[in-house]
Amino acid sequence: MHTPGSGGSATGDDPVEMRMVPTDVGRASRGWDEQHHDLRAAAAQVDQAPVTGFPPRVERAAADFVRAWGDHVGRAADLSAEQADALRSVMAAWVHTDEVIGADFLLLLPYLEQLR
Repeated sequence: MHTPGSGGSATGDDPVEMRMVPTDVGRASRGWDEQHHDLRAAAAQVDQAPVTGFPPRVERAAADFVRAWGDHVGRAADLSAEQADALRSVMAAWVHTDEVIGADFLLLLPYLEQLR
């Protein structure tokens, strides 16, 4: 139950803790990389799909479909790569922030000694 000044949200919900587990983010970025490679391979296969064997009046529509589907899969591959890159950027920012904070803590070490 939320009471004023208790740190909970005004709606009565428990406060939400946000945290990042770097190894989980790393695994997720690798998963997006794998999806990118799979989709890129699929796009290449779609682009190579033959449209021969269709009646002449359908062959053009089949070629348009193959081209559109290949473009769609290629865009999905690009989005997967962008997601992987974004997750790696998050991890890099986290590591950088941790380094900065660590350096700031080192500046406090002289103040931990007692001067008498």
